[in-house]
Amino acid sequence: MPDFLAQSYLADRGKALAVMGRARQIRSPLLLRAILVPGDEIFLTLWRAPDADAVDTAAREVGLDPDRVVPAEELLPGSERMEPGRV
Repeated sequence: MPDFLAQSYLADRGKALAVMGRARQIRSPLLLRAILVPGDEIFLTLWRAPDADAVDTAAREVGLDPDRVVPAEELLPGSERMEPGRV
């Protein structure tokens, strides 16, 4: 199943943590990671889902209003030696 990055406008750490708590209650799509950049008022969430629409819907259900949802590929140190799609 592919991964998607949702970008939202959010600067408050408490609200970001609350969103993550609500997102953990959803089994699909699955919230994998979240990054808050308070100085830029950006909240990035990485989801595993069948499609971008599923991420958009789930993000809105947990209280986010994503500006965009795009396909993403997480690259970890050493991943240049791995085949695409394998983490």
